[in-house]
Amino acid sequence: MCGISGIYSKDDNLEATLKKFNKCLNNRGPDNSSFFINKENNFGMGHTRLSILDLSERGHQPMYDHLNEWVISFNGEIYNHLEIRKYLVNKTQNKIEWKSESDTETILVSNQIIGFEDTLKLLEGMFAFALYNIKENLLYLARDRMGEKPIYYYHNENKFIFGSDLSIFKEINKINLSINFDIIPEFINKGNVGSPNSIYKYVFKLDPGYFLKIENNFSIIQKFCYWNIRDLVINYKNSRLTSQNNFFEEKERLKNLLECTVMKQTISDVQIGSFLSGGIDSSIITSILQTNSNEKIKTFTVGFHDKNFDESSQAKKISNYLGTDHYEYFINDKDIQDFSENLNNIYTEPFADSSQIPTFLISKLMRKEAKVILSGDGGDEFYGGYNRYLYLNYIKFFSKNLPKKIKRTLVLILKLLPLNFLNNYLAFANIKNFKNKIIKLISFIDTDNDLELYNKMICLNSGYNPFFKKSNMDEKKFFQQKEFIEDLSIQENFMYFDQIDYLPNDILCKVDRATMFNSLESRAPFLDHKLVENSWKISLNHKIQGKNGKMILKEILKDYLPNNLIKKGKVGFAIPLDELLRTKLKLWADNIIKNKNQITNYINDENIKIIWEQHKTNKINAGGILWSILVLKNWFINQQK
Repeated sequence: MCGISGIYSKDDNLEATLKKFNKCLNNRGPDNSSFFINKENNFGMGHTRLSILDLSERGHQPMYDHLNEWVISFNGEIYNHLEIRKYLVNKTQNKIEWKSESDTETILVSNQIIGFEDTLKLLEGMFAFALYNIKENLLYLARDRMGEKPIYYYHNENKFIFGSDLSIFKEINKINLSINFDIIPEFINKGNVGSPNSIYKYVFKLDPGYFLKIENNFSIIQKFCYWNIRDLVINYKNSRLTSQNNFFEEKERLKNLLECTVMKQTISDVQIGSFLSGGIDSSIITSILQTNSNEKIKTFTVGFHDKNFDESSQAKKISNYLGTDHYEYFINDKDIQDFSENLNNIYTEPFADSSQIPTFLISKLMRKEAKVILSGDGGDEFYGGYNRYLYLNYIKFFSKNLPKKIKRTLVLILKLLPLNFLNNYLAFANIKNFKNKIIKLISFIDTDNDLELYNKMICLNSGYNPFFKKSNMDEKKFFQQKEFIEDLSIQENFMYFDQIDYLPNDILCKVDRATMFNSLESRAPFLDHKLVENSWKISLNHKIQGKNGKMILKEILKDYLPNNLIKKGKVGFAIPLDELLRTKLKLWADNIIKNKNQITNYINDENIKIIWEQHKTNKINAGGILWSILVLKNWFINQQK
């Protein structure tokens, strides 16, 4: 895992600029820093290396191919690169003199033998890379299929700049970093800036499954899609097995694929560990790892003192059963304070999923013991794990069939419930986050269509109007438009939406920034594209039955763990945000809300102050939406420095 960057410019000192880029990306690659410059074409690429495969100097980048025609700056891991090498040896009659054991060299040689696009189709892994042809002055930028690794780019008539992190663009003079105010409503409601947009109007993210071809002295940019989920969903939806009799066959096929994928992703020359939350997904990954290891694998979990949010005891039980070398960490006041002070360095673009706090803190712990970590990310989106899939039919029944008068009465009754008391009481009965679930249910009941319902389900705040000035109330900007797939159930459409939006723009962004700031590589076996393709061959009733999700994964987990260690419900990687904002983060939040800056011209500061006061005095719980406001305002404060 590494940091990549590059610049075409006639005006800038390329060497000095690339050194600045590398400094910005040092956390992503602390083991080596280097760059390539082609003065004739006014182009250069930088690279910072986190050494995982072939720890020697032979793995340093930017790296030339064997003919010195192409040079690459690569970030990621190619898990099947040894298989690709065997394929290339059989493909060519010439003997290949490999110079290293690096997957980067494998990409270069493959590009030389079969070409760029065919090479891209062979790659199994996570990646973002730049591949440059010196003679033709041709550049390719490519991003992996699911969006695990980021790449930003900027282009105008005089410059083309790209990099792994938004911070590099502030190192350049005379580029237009105007704020993209059009994305602010979407950010406040979702907590992230969705691809291909960024917080800057003229800086873009390359979409997952896409590559750019840049030529003619960097004046022509073409964008191509080489893989997308929508196409495979349409291809597979009519050919899926639907008979319950095929469940065992589907389970065994998925189990074999999972085991193969997990073991393939253990390719490394450094220590590997596993994140173990106690949930289904991380338990499967950990179980496969430990079952296939002669030594105790290192496992990690983060704990909370609030029972509504703590799963550490479950993780410890699973660790004891499997016999792993287990580490657990309970978040304290200083951790929260340190994170808030460092927020803009970790997430250089506004990002407001509050689970970023425990994700960052557990990454910090894991890096002390391992350099590579495997996680269960992707299990929920592809196998029906989220509550919004499980309760969707019930919610739709109420929202579609109940008269408005009855719906209003029901909402009123729900609002009158003693939520704080019930939340604390039910936590001891292992019914967690009851208050948050009821608040969400209130907003879901009153919807007019399926897309509105989905947007409310992923929204941090159901009543967004008070946060914007009237001149900025174009509700079309609140969410990216999405297109349903015909003849696909609403549950699967919602899963599809999560796979193309929530997963890459929230989950994977959160994990990448948190781990990379700690110089830790995170791998997600569930996101292997062959597993993704197989998931859409599995019928919905093998994933969801009534209010039970991830049925097929639970059956696989029974091959590794006893029933009493398999979680029936989902807690998620959430934190007690409402209470944190009233206590440990209160002073930090107070200072931010009082501050006036550029964003004050866009949002309604007075209403925000009122809501903040109501939240502090426990009259309302507005932690989710306040967190997105705080993150955004904090980012703008940092921009002024």
